[in-house]
Amino acid sequence: MASRQRPAAPLYRNVQSRIAAGTRSRAALPPLDYSFKELTDVLSIVHEEPRSGYRRIVEIDDEEMEAAARQAAVLGGVAGDDGDDVEAGASAKALSGPQTKGRGKGKAPSRPPGITTAIRLCNNYLSSLDGLEEALAEVLDEPAELKWIDLSFNALVDIDEVLTFFPHLTTLYLHGNNIGALPDADNDDDVAAVALANDNTLLGGGGPGDNDDDDAAAAAAAAATARRRRRKRVSLDMVDKLGLLPNLKALTLHGNPIESHPHYKNYVLSVCPSLRHLDFTGVTRADRAAAQAWASMHRARYRARSRPSP
Repeated sequence: MASRQRPAAPLYRNVQSRIAAGTRSRAALPPLDYSFKELTDVLSIVHEEPRSGYRRIVEIDDEEMEAAARQAAVLGGVAGDDGDDVEAGASAKALSGPQTKGRGKGKAPSRPPGITTAIRLCNNYLSSLDGLEEALAEVLDEPAELKWIDLSFNALVDIDEVLTFFPHLTTLYLHGNNIGALPDADNDDDVAAVALANDNTLLGGGGPGDNDDDDAAAAAAAAATARRRRRKRVSLDMVDKLGLLPNLKALTLHGNPIESHPHYKNYVLSVCPSLRHLDFTGVTRADRAAAQAWASMHRARYRARSRPSP
């Protein structure tokens, strides 16, 4: 019987080195950090320098660089058509964004191999995620590979559908926003209800025989009832969008009005069964079992009741 022969050593080592090189080239780089930039819209990151991380490098050839220099010279009123003027070159660089110049295509001189798969947009003033896809396409080499995004401590009021366009997303931070907030009219109704309850207790009398403690207790009970009504009116339906992220492992939503709903935890875990951490707390087997049991009894009925009528 003929024995198997191992591949030649040089060929074997060549294959191994190619695999190792491919792994290094796909290594994840540090997060691109746009936190504390006072951003009011996502597209602003295209013109902002990150605090740290490596944004996409725009590689241009010599002809494109010269054309940009000539355009900058015209726009800036710089004399000369050869594009050698220092001011024209600086304007061209500003027009073209982050870039490198060299013979043929430019190459990043100091950037390590790998791709950026994480971005921080926390602690800003973002009220929507309009333009997120376009913005990430400008700052990330491969936006479809996004795995980690921090949107905490902004002014978001909804879970935007654009987040579902990144199927490799494993970590999503949304804590400290305004997700699930009721319209102002609903909040005003609750405030009016509490005020009316307080007025009723005061109008009930003011003589020496009245019990101030009873009045205070009645007012507190009315306020608690209003708060319960408000919590029940918070809709959890927006969480359903996150069920389209099969790789989501860590999610934060605490510090949002949506957290006040009495079925918040069970609903989120039933929609996102792949979660391992919710609000920085590990998800246990008991948590999963409780969520599944709740979903089998209540979720369909709750969703039908919370769906707006035509």
